[in-house]
Amino acid sequence: RAGGPRWRSCGSRGAGRGRVLDIRSGTHMRSGSGTHFRSGSGTHMRSGSGTHMRSGSGTHMRSGSGTHMRSGSGTHMRSGSGTHFRSGSGTHMRSGSGTHMRSGSGTHMRSGSGTHMRSGSGTHFRSGSGTHMRSGSGTHFRSGYLQCVPGCSGCCRWR
Repeated sequence: RAGGPRWRSCGSRGAGRGRVLDIRSGTHMRSGSGTHFRSGSGTHMRSGSGTHMRSGSGTHMRSGSGTHMRSGSGTHMRSGSGTHFRSGSGTHMRSGSGTHMRSGSGTHMRSGSGTHMRSGSGTHFRSGSGTHMRSGSGTHFRSGYLQCVPGCSGCCRWR
């Protein structure tokens, strides 16, 4: 319908099957199966299966399976499987599997598996496996994993 969103069906000619809701301008490339929802302007590239939701402007590149949710502006690059949630501006790079949650501005780089939670501004670099929790501003560098004593609140140390 003119003036409103339109559903575009992805055929089986090398692009996979699924439905894409077009409500924005720019250049869009999709491959794989599942449901894709995009809003905003810029360049969007998606491959893999699952459910993808994007809003905002900038350049977005995603590969792999799972559920991806992104909001804000900047450059986002994701690879791997699992559940990813990002909000804010800046440059975000993630690789590996697991659950990732990020909020705030700045530059974030994560690699490895496990559960990662970050909030605040600054530059964050993490590698390794385990559970990571950080809040505040500044520059953080951590490698290894967090070892916690069961039943003891705050009894954790980096290994």
